Amino acid sequence: MKIFIDNNLLIWFKRVYFLFLILKKGKIENIDNFIYRGDFVSWDHKTIRNTFLEYFENKNHKVLKSYSLIPDNDPSLLFVAAGMVPFKAEFSGKVKPMYTRVATCQKCFRMDDIDNVGYTLRHHTFFEMLGNFSFGDYFKKESIHYAWDLLTNVYKLDPRKLWVSVHIQDDEAEEIWKNIISKDKIVRLEDNFWGPAGLTGPCGPSTEIFFENFYCSNSNCKPGYECLECEKKERFIEIWNIVFTQYFKNEKGELLDLPQKNIDTGMGLERLTRILQNKSNQYYTDLFYPILSKIEQFIEKDIEKVYQNFNLQFELSNYLSKRDIYLNIVADHLRGAVFLISDGVIPSNEGRGYVLRKLIRRAILYSKFLGILKEFSHEIVDSVVEIFKDVYPEVQLRSDFSKKVLNSEEKAFLKNISKGISYFNSIKQELIQNNIKIIDGKKAFYLYDTLGFPLELTMELAKNNSLQVNIDEFHKEMETQRIKSRQNKNDIKVFSINKEFKTEFIGYNKINYEGKIIGILKINPDKTLELVNEISSENIQDDIILITDITPFYPEAGGQVGDKGIIYNDNFKFEVKDTQKHVEGFIFHIGKLNGYLKLGDQVYLEVDFYKRKLTAIHHTATHLLHSALRKILGSHAYQAGSLVDYDRLRFDFTHFQALTDIELKNIEDLVNEKILKELDVLIEYKPLNVALQEGAIALFTEKYPENVRTVKIVDKDFISYELCAGTHVKNTSFIGTFKILSEKSLQLGVRRIEAVCNLSLLPIFNKFSYILNDLTSLTNTDVDKIKNYISKLIEESKNLKQNLINIKKKYYQLCINQTNLFSKNVFNFNLLEEDDLLLVHDLIKTKNPLYFGIYYVENLNKYIFIFNQNNNDELMQLFNRYNLKLINLGSYKKVVINDSKIYDEIITQIKLKIAT
Repeated sequence: MKIFIDNNLLIWFKRVYFLFLILKKGKIENIDNFIYRGDFVSWDHKTIRNTFLEYFENKNHKVLKSYSLIPDNDPSLLFVAAGMVPFKAEFSGKVKPMYTRVATCQKCFRMDDIDNVGYTLRHHTFFEMLGNFSFGDYFKKESIHYAWDLLTNVYKLDPRKLWVSVHIQDDEAEEIWKNIISKDKIVRLEDNFWGPAGLTGPCGPSTEIFFENFYCSNSNCKPGYECLECEKKERFIEIWNIVFTQYFKNEKGELLDLPQKNIDTGMGLERLTRILQNKSNQYYTDLFYPILSKIEQFIEKDIEKVYQNFNLQFELSNYLSKRDIYLNIVADHLRGAVFLISDGVIPSNEGRGYVLRKLIRRAILYSKFLGILKEFSHEIVDSVVEIFKDVYPEVQLRSDFSKKVLNSEEKAFLKNISKGISYFNSIKQELIQNNIKIIDGKKAFYLYDTLGFPLELTMELAKNNSLQVNIDEFHKEMETQRIKSRQNKNDIKVFSINKEFKTEFIGYNKINYEGKIIGILKINPDKTLELVNEISSENIQDDIILITDITPFYPEAGGQVGDKGIIYNDNFKFEVKDTQKHVEGFIFHIGKLNGYLKLGDQVYLEVDFYKRKLTAIHHTATHLLHSALRKILGSHAYQAGSLVDYDRLRFDFTHFQALTDIELKNIEDLVNEKILKELDVLIEYKPLNVALQEGAIALFTEKYPENVRTVKIVDKDFISYELCAGTHVKNTSFIGTFKILSEKSLQLGVRRIEAVCNLSLLPIFNKFSYILNDLTSLTNTDVDKIKNYISKLIEESKNLKQNLINIKKKYYQLCINQTNLFSKNVFNFNLLEEDDLLLVHDLIKTKNPLYFGIYYVENLNKYIFIFNQNNNDELMQLFNRYNLKLINLGSYKKVVINDSKIYDEIITQIKLKIAT
């Protein structure tokens, strides 16, 4: 007998059951959570994401894929921190949008709230932002109605659980909301103003939608005005922010009206998922829980043993109260790290790489607090991939590389933990000796900045040793570093120019053309730009910027340098030193003016043919090199950076070990083979999704339009197929010859190859030819015998050095034999030279390990003390009083004194001490 259950009946049964439980516990204020929310719809994260995008697609929005976490052509930002960042130029009105209505689910990354991650319900480093955007199309009324309709009629959120805020001066937004929601659910807030995402950019007032997690009887408790208890328990959570982008903030901080009114909205997917899945926090949703479950598998049964292993004090009550916080932090940080690595970020000591390294180290640190002993971070990658592979295929594509990066960073940091604890213990010892209880903020910052110790670990170690850290001084050091490392806010690629320019690029087919001057900009001493109508070289000595309506000059992009050449007419000659593309889309030429010019002048633009041709040769060779690397080393070898110039190419790629001579030879031979085969270089334009489906390689750090330019070189069992806007030769035979000059490590997991092609090889060939000629002349030897001759010289030199050491050993041994080492533990010994110190040191300590030696180097007037540091604390304090540096020599200490007066004082005290 089959039993059929009506799904609607089942839902109502569950609701009645939960109502019964709530009434039984007396928590009647939470009834609405179960009765009016869509809790029993299967809202997995994929459905929630797709529902949002499909809703706006039905509202005539163009749905676009997420852009990379690395901002395109915008050095003012380290990462994409909001959904609107990829559209900054469109919002400013300087670039005409391809679509007036757009919807995305954008990958985002922020470090601003990293200290809150794990401790609150709503903060993450990596997160996804659902957003709908309007560029000069709809404005406040439509955007507010869209949001309300989607939340209440599609996601089925209870309208009574929703609150809204508006800017304190935005009467229009409040009037729109009054027709939708009760007036007592609307609050005015001063800080309802968003942007810009960076130092300059679009911005405007906003309205926010909040979800009420639980009821409070205090009628004055509202978003922005929560009572203390509700603020602590996070009664309200902001789920949707709608920004009315109508201003542009320039470098002076001024708000200028945009030529069009825009809409920029952002709704955190993690927050919405928590609500729809009815979870107590975001880490219990299907966006996180599989990661948490995997991490928990590595927690040791004996937590206290892990703490002891890292010299940490274990308290069970403290551990139990913070265990979930530690777990959340590790999960958040490793999830974020996987996405950063997938988008091409590599750990380093600056910029984005530094952020990634800090994120990984923080995860490893908290894993120790959590109770994880062994290396584990690479094991978490598959859990992240499983959650996101269908949405962001790049996480699966680069998963093997992510594992290698995480594991390498974890190994390195585990070594640093030991170094850091040793350094901390030396600080502790010094403080105890001087009866001080507060650790200097500068020393805490050294632990943080140099040894990779987050402040939390230093504070934890300090607490375990009844010490405190000078937090204020630490933050002063941190701020000093931030100021030093802050990127140049006046970078001309992102500088705000309050005028619209458009430049047509024709450089693929022509290198000489006639155009018109449409913009002249002076570069002031403070690097600000000033628009002028005319200019003369008599009045300016520095470089200037010229903008023309059309140009054959290729602007720097994709690793290829900007073109050089000249722009001229009868009145002036302008030497183009560089060509760049502004973030707003136009091309500008930087260079030196000789003569007089003005707006509207007709000019001739002439690209340097020799440099352009050689640059194109090196660019095509770079593509062949990329494919050769992947064929010889494996598919994990991805481009991590490049430089294409007329005289060389430089290619950075992901790989974890040095290339062997055989691998380098095979790569070089493979590239030259494809050059010799005279393969055509095929350039086509096609939709981005088509190119990617065909297997074209795209850089995750680049922002691509819907229609892209592809460069393909095909041979039997070999293909180079990439998205590329650079200049190339028509056939590989134009490259001539390809020669690798060097291969080295750039940073962990990244190698660098430098190579040259064609005529650019001649200067290098000539240089080595001259060196060989000089060597053959000096040695009176044929070229093919030079190597053997030099090897013989090196071997003879080694033998002579060894003979000299043996003679010195005999001399010193004789001197030592004439000294009664057991009659005293302090004696003076003359050295022939300072480098003999360790030689004599080893000879003496074999006979008397307790000796205190004093060496004198006559020709340098140096006194050198050597003593066993065990049980010699008084000697160490004596040298410290004279501010003398103690140098480690294993179990011994070495002190060098150049002042005979100080030597006399110290030796007198030492002899006195021995006598007593």
